[in-house]
Amino acid sequence: MTSEVCLMNRRAAVLAADSAVTIQHWDQRQGKYVERYFKGANKIFQLSAHHPVGMMIFDSADILRVPWEIIAKDFRQQLEAKSFNTLEEYVDEFFEFLASGLRYFPEDIQNDTLISVSENAALNFLHNNRGPDDETDAERLVRLNNAIASKNAELDMLPFIGGLSLEMQNAAITNLTDRLIATVKDTIKLIETHPQHIPEGLAQVGLKEVFKRPENWLAKTGLVFAGFGDHDVFPKCIEYNSYGIISSRHIAVEGEKDVINHMLPASIRGFAQTSMIDTFTIGLSEDVFYRFAGAERSFRICNRNYHC
Repeated sequence: MTSEVCLMNRRAAVLAADSAVTIQHWDQRQGKYVERYFKGANKIFQLSAHHPVGMMIFDSADILRVPWEIIAKDFRQQLEAKSFNTLEEYVDEFFEFLASGLRYFPEDIQNDTLISVSENAALNFLHNNRGPDDETDAERLVRLNNAIASKNAELDMLPFIGGLSLEMQNAAITNLTDRLIATVKDTIKLIETHPQHIPEGLAQVGLKEVFKRPENWLAKTGLVFAGFGDHDVFPKCIEYNSYGIISSRHIAVEGEKDVINHMLPASIRGFAQTSMIDTFTIGLSEDVFYRFAGAERSFRICNRNYHC
């Protein structure tokens, strides 16, 4: 279990974390990301060598197989003494640095990752749309095409998140459909004795799933930024979920934001596994809390029914 915390008062912000990190890889048999835990990692980084701004990570320790530690160090060197008025502007600059980092994330690596996760989405769709055993090839093709049309219509209604767009999605469909279908067919040949015809529209389903629901298919890293901009009177702490790089776009979804102000003198927030922080702030551990809550509920039922 990992534990990270951001503490603030009106004078300072503090980031604290253990040394455990997660490495995620896709397990084809289970159809999901499988996590492995390692200890001894650095999870807290200075984003500026001259100004009070820091970043903390949790969950995945890398982005497209590049350790976050390398990204943070290189960003700090490039930033030098440059400063911004707000913490949010430091975050924007860091995300722009990520998105423009073809040195770290070459286009072929981005495409390989997109193909891999889109294949997982496409195979998952096929698995969830299996027909009867006595179905003919013609019947199967009609049924799958109808299911694909229905799924595409459903996905088209969903909004894009994290800076992704319809133009990016359509470009990926145009450029990667043939390769994705070939990859799906190769995989199916390994698991089926007599592989059946794969509709071309299946590629759109796989790619659209990733563009519209990246949180379901891409490895997540939690990013926590804390500190002051030049015009920030009090510190802030901002959480993001990062899902990597697609189409040279860093997919980041903002989470909780804590802002110290004249009415809020201090703040403490835990991330990932928060049991230790909850114990500190509530005064009871989770198991003790529910034990007492359960005992109180039993007592009330006992009194209401007049038997104990």
